[in-house]
Amino acid sequence: MFIPNTTATVYPKTGLNIYGEPSFGSSYLVECGIVRINTASINTTVRADSSASRGSSDEEVSVAKILFKKPINRGDKVVIQGMTLLAIKTEPRLAVTGVLDHYEVDFAAWSDV
Repeated sequence: MFIPNTTATVYPKTGLNIYGEPSFGSSYLVECGIVRINTASINTTVRADSSASRGSSDEEVSVAKILFKKPINRGDKVVIQGMTLLAIKTEPRLAVTGVLDHYEVDFAAWSDV
């Protein structure tokens, strides 16, 4: 049995604007439980050809797994504990009795850049 221990703000994806950027509807609060949130800053190359200059940049990477009572759709933006995440996969999870208990959602880092 899933018992939520925190809340998150969900911004449901409503479509794309004229520039091909995602647009979002009104936010709402939802109860959830964090399984894991891993964030890291990795060093990546700036140039595609990896020239002799060896230019590099730091990229923030997040991987999270969070449990929700309500379904979260792929592409929705979720803000939890000051971090903004992008929902990439939602799977229903059943209780031992075979009834729907909660949804397990995997997230990637959200980048506004």
